Amino acid sequence: MTIANTKQNTKIEIADPQWKDLYTIGGVCGVFMTVLTIIAIGTYFVWPYKPGISSALDIFSTIRNNKFVGLMSLDIFMVIITIITIPFFLALYVALKKVNKSYALIALVFGLISS
Repeated sequence: MTIANTKQNTKIEIADPQWKDLYTIGGVCGVFMTVLTIIAIGTYFVWPYKPGISSALDIFSTIRNNKFVGLMSLDIFMVIITIITIPFFLALYVALKKVNKSYALIALVFGLISS
């Protein structure tokens, strides 16, 4: 849907209302990803996993003794962020496909593969 502004001779493109929920979910996922990334960086400094220094036995004993600390040291937030990127990239694709469908599809594929 396009609305013409007669005073400035510009056209304002309004988003398709059938995608409103996807835009909302994508926006919420974008904010949530940002917050979780900041939390993940903070937890890495509190409970770091030291590859090559910590043995598998140490990791499993940490998970057995304290599941929260074990999951934090194994970057559970990054796993959650990876899942959250799917609706985020889908919303970006739907929003940008009006500009250039082929570039939007290529960006969607690269975004989903990188997750």
